[in-house]
Amino acid sequence: MGELNIDDLENIPAGGETPEEADKLEGSKPLIANVTTEEYDSKFDVDPHSKTRGQELPEGQTMKAWRVVIDTAPYGEDLIGRNVITTQRVNLKINPTSGNWGPSLHEKAKSKKLFVKLGVDNFKDMIGKPITVFKNLSEDGKRAWMTFGI
Repeated sequence: MGELNIDDLENIPAGGETPEEADKLEGSKPLIANVTTEEYDSKFDVDPHSKTRGQELPEGQTMKAWRVVIDTAPYGEDLIGRNVITTQRVNLKINPTSGNWGPSLHEKAKSKKLFVKLGVDNFKDMIGKPITVFKNLSEDGKRAWMTFGI
């Protein structure tokens, strides 16, 4: 691959939106375009039969878990001159009786709030529904990203 000289390095801008772009995008209502699942390594105990369920695992330990990944259709070209896609991740739980993974329907759960807001009973029915997006800013106010308004 050759050599790489420190003088040849190029700064790569951070992803996401600028605070100014986020201001313009806030309140947009893109359609939900894609809903998938992904496995990930959780640093929390997800075993429903464990006495430490929900607690952080010891340093360096993880458990396999599942979550739903929800993507919007591209939007924003008319507002900021380029398209963006907002992604929201929703962690799933294991049903202690059946052992199957699924969304929590507790009133404070992100999945339940999304179902109510969109008027659906499951993740598959979210596709094609509009969702309002809001901006989040980093503590120093220099970075911004969009999130679902739930």
